[in-house]
Amino acid sequence: MTDDFSKYEAMKHAGVVAEQVYLQAVRDNNDPITRIRLIRSVFSLSAREAKEVTIRAEGESESLDKYQEELAKKLSEKTDC
Repeated sequence: MTDDFSKYEAMKHAGVVAEQVYLQAVRDNNDPITRIRLIRSVFSLSAREAKEVTIRAEGESESLDKYQEELAKKLSEKTDC
């Protein structure tokens, strides 16, 4: 199976940033794994960089590091009970 990311490649070449391309992929009903592959392929990103794009695009946090810190804090609070 070959993915056709030409629409998203055109968006990149038009100057659209990775987060906006990701959100368009969401609107186009691409599944989460395809969206990660798409962002990695179109923008030549590592897995970590692609995850950072998803975190920022979905508004979960300003960065992957911050997201992980917040997640660790929540988990710590739950286990302290």
